[in-house]
Amino acid sequence: MSFFSYLGKIFANNYIAGALWGIGIGVIALLLLTAGEIWKHSKRNGFFYTIFMFALFFLLIFNISPVVTILILTIFGISYLLFSKRITKK
Repeated sequence: MSFFSYLGKIFANNYIAGALWGIGIGVIALLLLTAGEIWKHSKRNGFFYTIFMFALFFLLIFNISPVVTILILTIFGISYLLFSKRITKK
């Protein structure tokens, strides 16, 4: 018996499937709470809303993974931060 067939039998168990479903709901709740805390403590200006709209656009229209969207917009945000620091030094 291979590991994957054994794993399939474990996940076919209703008790384990229910427990994993509950864990999934818990993870979603934690993600929403974290997003709410980040939203509450963030500086909301035009740039913030621009990044938010780009992220939402990429996720909904292009069906891109949230991880890829976060990585792309993180690079964009760091570039913006470095660029804005360079401007304020002059």
